[in-house]
Amino acid sequence: MTEVVLILATGVVAGVFSGVLGIGGAAVLIPALVIGFGLGQVEAQATALATLVPTTAAGAIAYARRGAIDRRAVLRLVAAGVPGAMVGAYLALQIPGDALARIFAAFLLVAAYRLWASTREASAPEPVG
Repeated sequence: MTEVVLILATGVVAGVFSGVLGIGGAAVLIPALVIGFGLGQVEAQATALATLVPTTAAGAIAYARRGAIDRRAVLRLVAAGVPGAMVGAYLALQIPGDALARIFAAFLLVAAYRLWASTREASAPEPVG
């Protein structure tokens, strides 16, 4: 029972982050599934991907109602992303889980740093003079 409640709570948190930050929940779900629920990296990634369609669709519908989606970009990204995801999943299944976890962690760190750095630049005061 406790695990069911924890899984549901994790889903709610991932859904909120997905909607607010546009991350699809994977950045929350994968670490939660590995650290909190003991899944291997491959299983956590596969599980997170399986949840993305319904959760992402729900968020996309809310954004679409406000006219915030570039539909041409969606079509192009899907056309390239679907085969890319298939290749990526194949490659992930070839990489040992511990190495895959390190690659994922490095990706999160680089993404976090780049986002942090870009917001610092955007909010820097204009030079006087």
